[in-house]
Amino acid sequence: MAFFPAVRLELHIVSHTFEFETTRSTLNIEKKAAALDIAIRPPKLTVDQTLPREEAGFRSMLSFARYWADQAREDIKAAIEETASAGDRLQKIELPQSGLVELAEQALYHDPPEVNIQAIPVHPPEIRAELNPPQIRFTPGNLQVDFQPAVIKSYYSPGKIQGQLVVKSNLNVNV
Repeated sequence: MAFFPAVRLELHIVSHTFEFETTRSTLNIEKKAAALDIAIRPPKLTVDQTLPREEAGFRSMLSFARYWADQAREDIKAAIEETASAGDRLQKIELPQSGLVELAEQALYHDPPEVNIQAIPVHPPEIRAELNPPQIRFTPGNLQVDFQPAVIKSYYSPGKIQGQLVVKSNLNVNV
């Protein structure tokens, strides 16, 4: 009797696996615009026509008062000199060269006043300009970039072959 056990080979195959897990990339851009501020104050122009107007006879109140005060001093001084000169002449009235006739002529006849008409003033107006430079303020812009690259995670499981050898024996022994 021959004994041949039954042998069976059982194989179990687990295939290999690839798994991927991805996270998308992100890009955030924040920008702040640049700013340019320009402040300009207009120039100030001053035209002082006081001196040319005074020459034309249009005086300010203070200048008018000063002018006529000076004119009165000069007139009083001239009147005092004339009166003193006339007194000196009248003191010598008994002399033939006293000049009594000339003194009488001066009292009777006056020279006409001098009139001066000017169309263009001698002194030009005073012109002053106050220039104000522009004020410039520059604020630079700002750019912020936040970049997160994509992340790829991979998982790999190699395949397996599991096998077992199963022996089945049918042994019948007859005695």
